[in-house]
Amino acid sequence: MAPTRNFRTVSVYPTPQEVLDTNMTDEVQPNIIDGPYKSLDHYLETQFWLLREDAVLPLRKGLAEIKILCCERGNFETDSSACLKFYERVKFLRPTNQEEGQSKIATLCFEPDKKGRRSLGNFEHSKMFMFGSLLCFSRNSFKTLLFATVSYRDPKCSSKSKIQVKFCEDYEDENIYSSDYMMFESEAYFEPYYHVLTALQNITDDFPFQEYFIRVEQEDYLPQYLRENEKNPKPITVKGVQKNYQFDVLDESAWPSAEELGLDDSQYTALGDALTNELAVIHGPPGTGKTFLALKIVEILTQNKLAMNRKTPILVISNTNCALDQLLVGALEITGKLVRIGGQSRRQELEYFNFNKLKGSRYQRLQQLAHQDVIGLTTTGAAKMRLELNELGCEVVIVEEAASVFEAHVIACLSNNCQHLIMIGDHKQLRPQVSNSTLSSLNLETSLFERMVLNRKEQYSTLDVQYRMPPEMTKLISPLFYENLKDDKSVMQKPELKVLTKRVSFITHEFPEYPEHRQVRKNEKNPGKKNDHEVEYAIALSNYLLMKNGYEPSEITILAVYNEQVQAMKKAIRNGKAKYVKGLAEVKVATVDDFQGGECSIIILSLVRSNSKGEIGFLNEESRVIAALSKARDALVMIGNMSTLSSKSSYWKRIKNSLEEQGALGRSLLLRCVEHPDNQVALQNPEDFDSICPEGDCHRLCMKPMECGHRCKSLYSPYCDHSSYTCQEPCFKLCDAGLHESRMACYERASNCQEVREITLHCGRHEKTVICGQSHLVAHEICTETIIKTFSGCHHPAVKGICGKKEKCKSQCGGLQHCGHICKAVCHPGEDHSDHNDRCLEPCRKLCASGLHRCTLKCYERCASRCQEKVKVTYSCGKHEGTIDCGQRRSLGNRVACPVVIEKVFPGCFHSAEVACEQKVCPRHCDRLLQCGHVCKMNCHIYNLEQIHRYSICHERVRANGSCGHPIVKLCHQDAKTMKCNDCSNKRGCIIS
Repeated sequence: MAPTRNFRTVSVYPTPQEVLDTNMTDEVQPNIIDGPYKSLDHYLETQFWLLREDAVLPLRKGLAEIKILCCERGNFETDSSACLKFYERVKFLRPTNQEEGQSKIATLCFEPDKKGRRSLGNFEHSKMFMFGSLLCFSRNSFKTLLFATVSYRDPKCSSKSKIQVKFCEDYEDENIYSSDYMMFESEAYFEPYYHVLTALQNITDDFPFQEYFIRVEQEDYLPQYLRENEKNPKPITVKGVQKNYQFDVLDESAWPSAEELGLDDSQYTALGDALTNELAVIHGPPGTGKTFLALKIVEILTQNKLAMNRKTPILVISNTNCALDQLLVGALEITGKLVRIGGQSRRQELEYFNFNKLKGSRYQRLQQLAHQDVIGLTTTGAAKMRLELNELGCEVVIVEEAASVFEAHVIACLSNNCQHLIMIGDHKQLRPQVSNSTLSSLNLETSLFERMVLNRKEQYSTLDVQYRMPPEMTKLISPLFYENLKDDKSVMQKPELKVLTKRVSFITHEFPEYPEHRQVRKNEKNPGKKNDHEVEYAIALSNYLLMKNGYEPSEITILAVYNEQVQAMKKAIRNGKAKYVKGLAEVKVATVDDFQGGECSIIILSLVRSNSKGEIGFLNEESRVIAALSKARDALVMIGNMSTLSSKSSYWKRIKNSLEEQGALGRSLLLRCVEHPDNQVALQNPEDFDSICPEGDCHRLCMKPMECGHRCKSLYSPYCDHSSYTCQEPCFKLCDAGLHESRMACYERASNCQEVREITLHCGRHEKTVICGQSHLVAHEICTETIIKTFSGCHHPAVKGICGKKEKCKSQCGGLQHCGHICKAVCHPGEDHSDHNDRCLEPCRKLCASGLHRCTLKCYERCASRCQEKVKVTYSCGKHEGTIDCGQRRSLGNRVACPVVIEKVFPGCFHSAEVACEQKVCPRHCDRLLQCGHVCKMNCHIYNLEQIHRYSICHERVRANGSCGHPIVKLCHQDAKTMKCNDCSNKRGCIIS
């Protein structure tokens, strides 16, 4: 039944009807994998509804199960169905501003449950509530539904249990703030679906490659940019093994050989098809060099851009960040004009080349993309930027790991200007992951890559030489899955393994998987698959390889086919880190699906499934079996229940036969010592690693010669350097002095010789009896013998002193100094007394200038310029006496002014005052009354005082009217009639107040 709704106008978000109606899947048309589509709209419509159903189906099935559980129990405990991402008692907070209230945005709050626990934990590194996740709400047991997507989550706010959502449609008919809601988060992350579905709705009639995708025509055509240049082709330059080659890419006869280009025949053919077919499909089984060939294609297209008439960058896309980054890192060796769009890259090499590192605004950065050689992003990112990429119009698009990409994702990434599409992948290894097996029957998991292989059987290339695995591993997948896969000669010459006895080992067991060994709860949906025995064994083996066996963490990868098993392993490593070697935490642990495009030296594979029913889930799928068995370069160790795996699966029956033929299937893992290959141990259980090989050592002795000459008798380890080994072999040794012989262990030094011996002390004159082993400590001691010492260079008598101690004469010098005094300093033989004369401490005793007193200073001090001794004198008044400095009297003679204060009456003014004895001038004011009536305030001793009194020169300040008629202030003796006020004098006029 064809869908009744127009895919171009329908909302990409689900409606309540299609989520609640369990029969909606019946209306979805299957992907046509054999033959053509009717038209472009038929093609786009089919891809649109298939992909939309992949997004909606988990929501529909999840809600159906919740409704059943609610009916059976009447309630639903959140913690019993965590795998459903179901939450009870969710509230919408009222908006805090008008703008938020008018939008479709609301804030969620998760109420505590009956036990007071919050519904959320810390989701900083969780996949819960990622931006764009689809949420479903109901307040009436899912009779009516509301849909919203997560618009914002702040990991730091997880303690408050709040996230922000945007409703897919208006909710005007429902008061969302009045009730508690039940909420269900879709298991399918909706953000990629949204962008791809929106892109499909906007594809127009000029969409490229319709002759291949829709009509599945068999004929190949040149890319348009080569067709435009076909009449006047320019030679391209291709780097070979020894030199560069120039040739016409369209002339097959002009091409250099495969050997000259460093390619095998299948790679050579695929390269030619990729450069000359506008639709190139390259099938590459494991290890055949898909990434190597992709980089060769990028190199040729980039370095011959002008010659091939190209004008735009190469667009590289993949559905995973890991596969995309691996190709882009390799492309950095070809060109530095590369941009990685998206923030999920984990490769430091690409950090500088991220789109966000370009300078300028977003518009300016988009403009800069046109000047790059390579642009890389995921299919989701490309669909999200479809408008910008359409404007950029990349002529060449390369899809890495194309077989694992949904067809809708690929076509959503192609602009109308795309002229050349190159898809590289392996449809037998990893296919697109559908959300439910129901859609597998509708061929949704058939990629565009695989559909082109099925419909254009002669128009795709296959690489048939593998360069990764040793032949033992190739036998597991060829001819079972790949009929013509061959081993390159390089894999025949791999170095011998260090401790593993076989390159392929399968340790079979019968420990049940979880939840096989317990009863599944009734309300538990799709409980995770894990196997505790395999968790412990894989970790114990990794720990052993890292201990003393020469392996680095980067050389080991643990893979599991279920995510629950991976999480259990990571948890076990974290919780048991004290008993494990430090490097174990650095060993990569991942699911087979997440490791696509990867490889490692040693792969430890946990297959998990072990049950009595022979159920192995997707381990019966060809793609996952191939992916699991083809990632190791040197050794593959598988842990699983072969009885369970092979009981119903034809694949595993044939794999079992191949393992048995190689002697690689057993209940234990056989390990050997590198030095002693015949010394082998079989480890069946995880605890065997601790009991049989607790330190990762061989049980035999090392026996390698050491520097001391003896052989090492510690347990063998290939990386033992003997630096920490204590040799216990008995031996005879001479003591350090070479005088006495003793028997002791090799590691002991003969430095503790107890024999008694005489040694000469450092002075060279005296000897001492000591223990030989301590002689090196005593030989350089100071000799403490008392001897009579004489000192050279002085005349002082000998004294007693210590032999080993350097001493000087401590007697008083006694020599005559230049000043005439005896030197009282410590003996200083060979030195001139002039050095001591400046510091002679004897009294000076020189007479002063008057000849009456002697200098009291030290000899070395300069005498004072005037004698400070006090002498008695009679002052010049002749009536009083006093004392002054001796030197002062000499300069003043008998004219020393009398400082004595007396009461004195001055003649003429008859004023009385206390003044110095010889003062002759009255210090007081006049105080006479002037003719003006004011008292005279002049000093009494003014020489012309009588004249001042006669002319009434009074200096008292008085007020009067000036010549201008205005009041002024003047001195009493001044004439007011000759004076003006300041304002009148400055011609500004004045105001009489």
